[in-house]
Amino acid sequence: MDLVIDNKRWLGKDATVVKVSNITAANEIKVPWNLQILAKSVRGTWFTVDMSVIGKDQILTMAINEIDESTVKRLLANDHDLYRQYFGVPELA
Repeated sequence: MDLVIDNKRWLGKDATVVKVSNITAANEIKVPWNLQILAKSVRGTWFTVDMSVIGKDQILTMAINEIDESTVKRLLANDHDLYRQYFGVPELA
């Protein structure tokens, strides 16, 4: 991925993929399926790549969204190891 959106260049090859959600085995599905990739750029910008895919290699739609830290924390709320890796141990409620 190498795209310019809103006057920013998004380089997928340099980003760190943090989490991939909603994965379905590509060879087991005949209709489009959706997945979301949570990533962090080398400059520290958090973003998601949302895709609708058919099979193993046909992308129907793709959207890149810059997100803030509170959104990242919400996306990682159920993945305690990743949450701790990026934000430390949360305080108890």
